[in-house]
Amino acid sequence: MGRIVYIKKEFARELRKEQTLTEQLVWKALRDRKYQYYKFRRQHIIKGYVVDFYCHKLRLAIEIDGKIHENQEDYDEMRQAEIEFQGIKFIRIDTRDIYKNINILLTKIDTVIQSAGVRALVLFYTLVTAAYFNINFLDSPLNLM
Repeated sequence: MGRIVYIKKEFARELRKEQTLTEQLVWKALRDRKYQYYKFRRQHIIKGYVVDFYCHKLRLAIEIDGKIHENQEDYDEMRQAEIEFQGIKFIRIDTRDIYKNINILLTKIDTVIQSAGVRALVLFYTLVTAAYFNINFLDSPLNLM
């Protein structure tokens, strides 16, 4: 098992060294907390799969679909489903869309950020309401976790 993890880490490291032009463009926009102060990682391993970009705070994976993805659609769908099963949101974007306008991706990220904010507010008000009425949140039908 340890050997497989090591191989995946080495594979991710190699992918970081050999970024595509599209990945370079996206990384330039996301690196060093440039985009709304969120930390993104590139070529990050999740459940044994390497995703192009990942933000832990948002639980968001971003995958850029280039030529290699044209021949592995079934694998990509299965991989995405397994990652989403972990509660991670997934943005998939075509390389051509990045070249046309990187703001297409940034707008999709904004949508995830806004929905995360709404979920946080709902959870906060649920917890406050439960505390006010002395409801055990974990036993409550309001439990959203």
